[in-house]
Amino acid sequence: MVYPEVVQVVGGGLSWLCYRNVTFSGGGMSLTVLIGAMTGEVANVTFDGCTWRDGAVLLLLGNAHAAVGSLNIVVTDSTFSDALLSPEGGFPPRTKSRSAEAASRSRG
Repeated sequence: MVYPEVVQVVGGGLSWLCYRNVTFSGGGMSLTVLIGAMTGEVANVTFDGCTWRDGAVLLLLGNAHAAVGSLNIVVTDSTFSDALLSPEGGFPPRTKSRSAEAASRSRG
């Protein structure tokens, strides 16, 4: 199956970002979360019940000079199958990440 290329960049000016029950599929699918462009004392990024497959990419792009005081990244009930989760760059010193059940369901 041939997938159309979809590249989406999100996070600019946001303090809260949540994706629920979304499937990201195909080698041309790339979602970049601009952590460095998020605002607020605490920024929250949540992925719940999502699926990445067939070459899809989730890029968490940090910036050491971000205006965010602290960052919470939560991935729950999500599956990565032949896909990539890539944190890159610098993150706020008070960054917390939690991946409940994601690791046990990960394949790839």
